[in-house]
Amino acid sequence: DAGDRIFVEGRPVRVAGEVALPRLLTWDAAGRLQVLALDALEPVPAAWARQGLAEHASVLAFLKLAAELRAEGAPRALLDRLRVAALQEADHARRCFDLASRHAGRPLAAGPTPLPARERDAEALRARLIREAYQDGLLGEAGAARHAAEARARAACPLARGVLARIAADEAD
Repeated sequence: DAGDRIFVEGRPVRVAGEVALPRLLTWDAAGRLQVLALDALEPVPAAWARQGLAEHASVLAFLKLAAELRAEGAPRALLDRLRVAALQEADHARRCFDLASRHAGRPLAAGPTPLPARERDAEALRARLIREAYQDGLLGEAGAARHAAEARARAACPLARGVLARIAADEAD
């Protein structure tokens, strides 16, 4: 399976400059929602849950990027591609949480993604967009694709190999 290797480079959400992940949620026997710490899980479900949290947060990151670039006059084709990327991240999150839940023996899901503050200064926004295009788009997504492909090669479980192959292909795209 995935072991404890986490490949969360991708496109994160940052709040005050720090990568922010949603909380991990589960339900008790009575159906009450509970926040769960990743370290309360065994390594394999914790790895899949952490990856699921990162993928879930990437949905917001891509939608936020699309909104910011739309305000900067980006071409429609780029905005459409960002929306497709958000849908891919949602699919990755669902698949990761499916595997995490199977390995944990209970349902696991992401809570709400923390919302970053809106950039008010146009020059600061453009500088951040350029920095994040390189850091998150070029380096992060390429690293995520590479790590997912490497994890796929090591995975013993056919279901895990399939999820990792999908993530690797989408991240490389």
